[in-house]
Amino acid sequence: MRTEVQPSQAPGTGFDSPPGRDEPLTRFLFPKNWFSGGVVQPAAFMPYHGSTSVFRTRDLQADQIKEIGDEIGRNLNPQRTHRAWADVSAGVILDVGLDLDPDNTPPRHASIVGWPLPEGSSEQLSRASKIAQKAKLTICPVE
Repeated sequence: MRTEVQPSQAPGTGFDSPPGRDEPLTRFLFPKNWFSGGVVQPAAFMPYHGSTSVFRTRDLQADQIKEIGDEIGRNLNPQRTHRAWADVSAGVILDVGLDLDPDNTPPRHASIVGWPLPEGSSEQLSRASKIAQKAKLTICPVE
């Protein structure tokens, strides 16, 4: 039986406090160039206006994670669905010298922050590459 979880109804508490090092973070992948050949590309983790959006997905099953990604896509553009997602532990983010802002808006949301400037710099790309190398890719089934 499929259980749909929308960010506004996501189970769990404590998502406004910092995640533990082993807590899974999910980056929803919309553009095709964010993954290729079964590998997450660094572009998936590059910041936009100084941060990278992720979701805290502890205690969720794959179908619940997919539903959150679908809702996020619909909120951005009703015709948009995510193609895949990348999971990485919070420790990977911290180990490359970045921080996490658990803003919990929408619920379960956090931002990867602390990116070096300028935007699009080789230092940002280096850190995004290290994160992407550790990320696990899940490709959404075609419905």
